[in-house]
Amino acid sequence: MNAFRRKPVLLVAVALMLASSAAWAVCRPNNCASRYHQCLNNGGDETACEIAYYNCLRSYGCPIP
Repeated sequence: MNAFRRKPVLLVAVALMLASSAAWAVCRPNNCASRYHQCLNNGGDETACEIAYYNCLRSYGCPIP
């Protein structure tokens, strides 16, 4: 009986993992992190650089941290 309960849980876990992998694959490659660091190195305001970073991630379809 216990073996029958594990199967749906495993199927849900696999489905979530595949969906997450697909979202991450769409997200990559991008240059958002390098643009963020370049913004900071050029004297940009940290808040403005973070907003630009999140907008960049959003434009690539990445999940926002």
